[in-house]
Amino acid sequence: MNDRAVDSGNMILSQYRLSDETVFWIISDPVDAAGHRVTTVLLPEER
Repeated sequence: MNDRAVDSGNMILSQYRLSDETVFWIISDPVDAAGHRVTTVLLPEER
């Protein structure tokens, strides 16, 4: 799904789990008019 999101300029979401079971997300928002993405690292409860 992320490959298709890259091709179409949509949001990219990845989830990772640390050894202490902490889960965090890396979200790259859709491409803006200038062709830039904003990437955020956060915990799921911060969304």
